Amino acid sequence: MANYYRHGLDGFPTDNGKAFELMTRAAELGMAKACHNLACYYQNGIGTERNKKKEIHFFELAAKKGDIDARFNLGFQAMEKGENCLAVRHWLISAASGCDESFDHISRAALVGMVSKEKLHEVTQQYHMAKDEIKSEKRDEAAAFHERFPDAF
Repeated sequence: MANYYRHGLDGFPTDNGKAFELMTRAAELGMAKACHNLACYYQNGIGTERNKKKEIHFFELAAKKGDIDARFNLGFQAMEKGENCLAVRHWLISAASGCDESFDHISRAALVGMVSKEKLHEVTQQYHMAKDEIKSEKRDEAAAFHERFPDAF
């Protein structure tokens, strides 16, 4: 429901405050993607004030629950702080689960020697296995929807 209010879908009014309230409730109920989305709300000030501490908390919570996009974001934040080894660790985990962006970052990190050839080979195999496991027409439709509405479940 949060995304219906966030994006004004299906006749719902656009209401970021209501979207934030509903996303918070979903995160409290333990939904990994809701934790990720709530982190994005705090990151961008959607329905609430920007709050870096809460942003990181919810990205970490989502990553612990298996959200690979949150893991990618944690890697990006670590890189911004100069914590390159931590960034690579986050990206290795999410790349092995099929995260395209993390795989791209790991490939670039390998070019500058931050990731060994052996580790890159291992992650490449895991990445392709993860991508093969999730192939389906319905997933392609869902991906197209996600492109249109990035913070939708």
